[in-house]
Amino acid sequence: MYDRLSKEIEEALAERASARRRRHLHGRIELPLGLLAEAGLSPEGSVVAFSQGDGRIVLRRAEDAMRDLIEKGSGA
Repeated sequence: MYDRLSKEIEEALAERASARRRRHLHGRIELPLGLLAEAGLSPEGSVVAFSQGDGRIVLRRAEDAMRDLIEKGSGA
């Protein structure tokens, strides 16, 4: 049982690591559904992407970024 669970965890981690790095033509990147769910993003939802420097790209729900822009003057 431990070996099976360990194998499942290994596979999940490998899938997450490889999926987060997949890049397609036209600059598209695939993200694992589990990662989207953890972040509260739906696959069909709209996101805003921006750079925070140092090689980091941030994704935000479009509605959250728009609300912050209206309320605080910043969508970041």
